[in-house]
Amino acid sequence: MNYGLPALLIGWFLTFFLFCLGLAVASMVAEGLSGGGLGLYFLPISLIYGFPAAAVVGLPLALLVAWPLRRVRRQWIHVVAFACAVGAAGAGMAALLASGAPGGGVDWQGPVIMGAWAGCCAAAGRASVIRMVAARNRPAVNSH
Repeated sequence: MNYGLPALLIGWFLTFFLFCLGLAVASMVAEGLSGGGLGLYFLPISLIYGFPAAAVVGLPLALLVAWPLRRVRRQWIHVVAFACAVGAAGAGMAALLASGAPGGGVDWQGPVIMGAWAGCCAAAGRASVIRMVAARNRPAVNSH
């Protein structure tokens, strides 16, 4: 399957936006439970500060996942592959970042939840471009 630049960028941006939106919602839930937090203001903050990481890590990861799937015609396999790969990478990055937290050890509940959310966002991003990718890979009609 040949994705094309528009499908790649739309899928990546939707993944990134959904992930940041989920962080903002989690912040609002935490605000309601604890009485503090940034609430909806966390969305633009996460979009601004998350963009470099999403561009440096997310785009190459998307290309790395898409490359071995070039010959797989069933796009739902792509969706599952993106969910698994991005979920594992997200959980690994969250665990790596959490390992520097006070207390030294890693509580695995947070990284697993972050990884699962990242995987769900990646699946939604890839599923959103199924029609674009299908149209791009449709066999040409002979006019003979």
